[in-house]
Amino acid sequence: MLQFDYVEDDMGGGVETTGRGWMLGPYVVAQLGDQPLFFEGRLLYGESENEISPFGTFTDDFDSERWLTMVALEGSYEAETLRYFPRLQFSHAVDTQLAYVDGLSNPVPEQTVRLSELSAGVDFEAPILGEASGHLLTWGLSGIWSRVEGDGAASAYIDESEGGRARIDLGYRFNNGGGLTLGGGVFVDGVGSDDFTTYGAEVGLSLEF
Repeated sequence: MLQFDYVEDDMGGGVETTGRGWMLGPYVVAQLGDQPLFFEGRLLYGESENEISPFGTFTDDFDSERWLTMVALEGSYEAETLRYFPRLQFSHAVDTQLAYVDGLSNPVPEQTVRLSELSAGVDFEAPILGEASGHLLTWGLSGIWSRVEGDGAASAYIDESEGGRARIDLGYRFNNGGGLTLGGGVFVDGVGSDDFTTYGAEVGLSLEF
């Protein structure tokens, strides 16, 4: 599995960060016996190139290394007009910012942030434009427990913390019946949390041979 990402964050007061990166590694999906239950797993390693403007004047460049481990169980069931997919997932991410020297000639030491998440939820999909059209409307809701901690220099400003929140997804997917799948969606994460709220969008393309 190979994925690319781009992140831009405006934290106010002239502080802005951007990041461009990639992740690569094995990815597996397997059905468990004859039941409509599937196992999914991935182990990805990646790097990113980042920019930060800490005071709104100069911009620093730094690199980071990342690991992502994810395992999940998902069911697949059909009702009269829709399909639904209960899902249980655990993920653990490690992001290490490598040491660098900033624009004021100050050394910035290496630091690591670790994030673990356990989520349980259900996704739905329903055909639009007819059963055989290949066009699907998708949506879902999940509850998430997460824990974050920092090592190295990050331990000075990241307190070990954990808490719960909810996530809502809405999307669209098209399958041409010949192995080509296109999709996209939007989400809001952090519902019910006092710490943060995240909005996002994603697009995807897969081709089976």
